[in-house]
Amino acid sequence: MQESAHQQIGLVIHKRSRLSLRTALRLSRRIVCVNIFPTFIFSLAILGVICFFVYSTFNKPQPSNALINDSVTETIIDAAKKGYKPCDNAKCMNYSKKGWHHMRTQNHPDSDIWLCYGSMSYNQNHLGHLIDSSSGKPLDVGPCPKCDGTGWLEKK
Repeated sequence: MQESAHQQIGLVIHKRSRLSLRTALRLSRRIVCVNIFPTFIFSLAILGVICFFVYSTFNKPQPSNALINDSVTETIIDAAKKGYKPCDNAKCMNYSKKGWHHMRTQNHPDSDIWLCYGSMSYNQNHLGHLIDSSSGKPLDVGPCPKCDGTGWLEKK
């Protein structure tokens, strides 16, 4: 396409001036390069802006479900710096709930933290899950639909 544009411009220059065809074609190459190259650079710049927008929108650093410095408060503060807040669904298990504590249990590391719901306790691996107590016994019924099971929502 670039070659044909160059040739068409060369023929127009040749017909309207007293330049030879060879000189007109050389001149038209320069015109096409000058006109097409900046357009190409502009297109690349626009593409770069779009890629940056998509990357920054969809690849935000996610907040950690692991405790930062063994502190629920510091974990929430770190998430807030990244643009997140704990999920506001009342049944969603997240770090905004009061009562997180360390507890020694079999088959779990001492680093786990637990949240008690009456006679049942769940560790941080259940963050973002719905805990339903309507049957009298608290049960993990799966990921929260509001936060997609992460326990975090983007701040608006």
